Amino acid sequence: MSTVLILLIVLTIGMARKARPRRRRRMGRYIRGNIDLDLSLGTLASKTAVLDATEVVTEKALVSSIVATYSLSNMTAAADVGPIEVGVAHSDYSLAEIEGYLERTVSWSEGDLISKEISSRKVRRVGVFDFPSPSGSGSYSLNDGKAIKTKLNWILTTGQGLNFWYYNQGTQALATTDPNGNIVGHANIWPR
Repeated sequence: MSTVLILLIVLTIGMARKARPRRRRRMGRYIRGNIDLDLSLGTLASKTAVLDATEVVTEKALVSSIVATYSLSNMTAAADVGPIEVGVAHSDYSLAEIEGYLERTVSWSEGDLISKEISSRKVRRVGVFDFPSPSGSGSYSLNDGKAIKTKLNWILTTGQGLNFWYYNQGTQALATTDPNGNIVGHANIWPR
């Protein structure tokens, strides 16, 4: 009789486990969003950014990551120019809000709500173009021209996209050679 009781208990536990449905995430709906941007940096002033937007989504979607190459062409390095930082931000943020994120001085105080809000903005730094000599000229690329994967996991709703930015960290404006920032790659998009 005890064997039958044990068998009944095991079957009850097994059936209880199967009674709970498992939720599976639908990963079949994937969109490879093309990214091909050419930003004119012109005479980008010190501590200033320039941005360009990608296409927007037509329905709610998750952008899990971007895979892209980043380069500068027609750049003339000079003393106190650069380094030039490149990154990506959610399209909800204006240029001033992105610059505020980049120039913030983070307080270590838990009660500083403004600093917390700025720190939690959906802005990612991808890399920095550092020029080897102040008299160099030509083209520069991050990661030796290889694609860089940047994790985002941002939800975009209808009409939203991504903004890519270049930021001059130097104390002088860029030279007048009219440099261009080039971003080529794709975004991994999952409609919801």
